Amino acid sequence: MRLGVLLIANAFLLFLVQPIMGKSLLPWWGGGSHVWTSCLLFFQSGLLLGYLYAYTSATWLSVRQQSWLHLVLVLLSWAWLPIQSNLWTDWGARLVPSDWEPVWHILAQLTFAIGLPYLVLSSTSPLLSHWFVATRAGTEPYRWYSLANLGSLVGCLLYPFLFEPILGLPQQDWFWSIAFAMLSIGLLAHTAMILQAVKQQLKMDANPPMVLKKDGESLLLGDRNFLAWLSFSACSSIVLSASTSNASQTGIVVPGLWVIPLAMYLASWWIAFRSPKMENWAMHMCLYFFGGSLAVFLLIFKLWLPWIAIVAGYMVVVFAISLACHNLLYALRPKSHRITSFYLAIALGGALGCGFVSMVAPKIFNEFWELHFGLSLGAVVIALHYGAAMFPQIRSDVWVRRFRWPTTMLATIFLVGVLAMHMNVQSIDPVLAKQRDFYGVVSVVEQPKRGLRTMLHGQTQHGSEPIRGPLDPDQTMYYQTNSGVAKAWDWIHDSAASPRRVGIIGLGTGSLSLYANPDDHLVYYEISPAVRSVAEEYFHYLKAHPGTTEIRMGDGRRLLADEVKRGAEPLIDLLVVDAFANDSLPMHLLTVEAIELYKKRLSGDGCIAINITNRNLDLAPVLTKIAQRCQLQPILIESPLESNPPGMKLRNLANRSMVRWLLLFQTHASLPKWEGTVPVTAPKSLQPWTDDFGSPIHALRWFKR
Repeated sequence: MRLGVLLIANAFLLFLVQPIMGKSLLPWWGGGSHVWTSCLLFFQSGLLLGYLYAYTSATWLSVRQQSWLHLVLVLLSWAWLPIQSNLWTDWGARLVPSDWEPVWHILAQLTFAIGLPYLVLSSTSPLLSHWFVATRAGTEPYRWYSLANLGSLVGCLLYPFLFEPILGLPQQDWFWSIAFAMLSIGLLAHTAMILQAVKQQLKMDANPPMVLKKDGESLLLGDRNFLAWLSFSACSSIVLSASTSNASQTGIVVPGLWVIPLAMYLASWWIAFRSPKMENWAMHMCLYFFGGSLAVFLLIFKLWLPWIAIVAGYMVVVFAISLACHNLLYALRPKSHRITSFYLAIALGGALGCGFVSMVAPKIFNEFWELHFGLSLGAVVIALHYGAAMFPQIRSDVWVRRFRWPTTMLATIFLVGVLAMHMNVQSIDPVLAKQRDFYGVVSVVEQPKRGLRTMLHGQTQHGSEPIRGPLDPDQTMYYQTNSGVAKAWDWIHDSAASPRRVGIIGLGTGSLSLYANPDDHLVYYEISPAVRSVAEEYFHYLKAHPGTTEIRMGDGRRLLADEVKRGAEPLIDLLVVDAFANDSLPMHLLTVEAIELYKKRLSGDGCIAINITNRNLDLAPVLTKIAQRCQLQPILIESPLESNPPGMKLRNLANRSMVRWLLLFQTHASLPKWEGTVPVTAPKSLQPWTDDFGSPIHALRWFKR
């Protein structure tokens, strides 16, 4: 009973800290799925290091030596408490050179913020299971692994629905740190009892069993099932990360809700290691190929489905694929004395899968093909596993010869073939260019019939221009002459003295340059190198402005914060915030702290224009609350979308027919009554978003409007 409580509490904290740390990165890196996949890479790598430590100590140290070593690490980990406010966090931000990929910065920050406590937590479960086996020879330990995953599942599910909506980040930080300290005391007490048991056995037996001896396991690579363990674990890890990325393109799966796919993944571990009845060919085939077929359906019809169906569908995909893979792992589990080898192989596969999605796929693919790769990998490994197992029975067993063996092969060929065909399907409209970086896929599409060239970031349009003829603001989608941002430009040109300075967070095609006067100074803040490359090479808006145009690379909020620190930069007359990359929600650009930062950069008559056009989120009420907190006047302006997004005209047209801009003015400004002004009501109970507190649940449109 005591061991079960420790394992549940350990797993609960192990996975509760993941969304807490992910949320803490928002002011640095934003709310895109790339941040979470980088976090998953860190957490899976942490699990791998923890399991490697458990495997190594079980191989080379006696249980007594393992206990003393773990005691020391538990005590040392207290130097990291409380997380977030410890002395090590800033080091991670400075350690990695600024020109390295963001994934390396995220890994360094997380390492310095939570490194040793996370290593202790990740190694505790396999070590406790190993000690349990060592002191109780012949006892089945895998039920403890299932129990630990139940604790992890509870931690994941409680975060978005209990911790995040109620507690700010500092309170979450302190809760976790205090809970870790209490768990540490429990681990110290349990380890002391293990040492006492060792001492008693020394007195009773001159040559006790494994209690005093190292495990003596053979090399991990020598196990005949090692590649199967590795492949099934990697497959489920790839599907988890890739499905989260795909679901995030609806604009919904952001910090608190990132953990829902992870919860499905953990639930599959819990069920798989508790359900021996599932260890059969029919169950594995049905689960895996149902999940694969559903994934294909979502990939093909994503433009026609509502967000809630897409998100729910990918949750089912993660659960079905993971349950099949994890139950196959359970079916291939080794004897109890090799438990640390088994766990190490699982952790290695998980780390390789996340590493592939976070670091390899953006380099080798120009689209989001990692889900295709993960599904194909699992299908091929299942075919090889069952094909080899059934091959000797083909002649003797009619059922195997006529149904099971051909079904296994044909199902695999069909799924892999359909995925390959989907990867090679050509767009209806000509694609001139496609680039991918850490922040997503940027493509340039031409529609000759409509005479438009369009930039797409994932599924989000970033602007268009005529293929022939003069550049026209009314051909730019969100920036037409009746839009809120156009009115903000007119306001600045009337109220601010020349030369005016305009800051724009989010480059897109650079189409806002059309509104600039020749003496206006434009500064674009763009985080994606691919967006800049495409805007400069395939669009002409930047060149159309005869005045000065700067493009500063990096996160807009961080760059503005640097300008505030320097204090030498001229103040901004108009700040445009339009950074909805790949449909992700940039929550760090929409908090009280962010708006206060923008306000510091504004001139006395300056204003802020925020593009809040979104098919799934109504950001007006929460931003109105933020404006009130920051003592700014909010005005919501809606304008009809004169032309529908190229390539997307079949999806949720009702929700795409209005362009919405929220304009924030100084309290002393006297504003005209603009056409398209819409009143905004914000419930009194609604809390404004801050860096420490905020949940996308507050802004969700649960149904079509």
